[in-house]
Amino acid sequence: MDGKRFVPQAGNHWKVTEQEMHRLIQSERVHVATSVIRFKRFSNDFPLVPIADVWTDTGGGAGTDKMYVVQTNSKIIQRCLLMATDPGDLVLDPTCGSGTSAFVAEQC
Repeated sequence: MDGKRFVPQAGNHWKVTEQEMHRLIQSERVHVATSVIRFKRFSNDFPLVPIADVWTDTGGGAGTDKMYVVQTNSKIIQRCLLMATDPGDLVLDPTCGSGTSAFVAEQC
């Protein structure tokens, strides 16, 4: 690391042996940040799954028959409420639709 000497921060210790540190440096996995060194991590180091915004299990979509223009599948509303609210929260339905939001909110 260009002849610089690094020591662990107070109350900390090295997580790897000296031999492992040399291997990390050789594989360009060490980042020098001012007075400390950090281990470089990449997304392909871990078993990641991309977050998707497509909900194929809700059965909704533009091709479904609706009685009302603002009508939304109950499963979609349920998922949104479970993600965005806590039990006992008030839920506003600004579309003033068919009452599906109120029905689903009572079920959650």
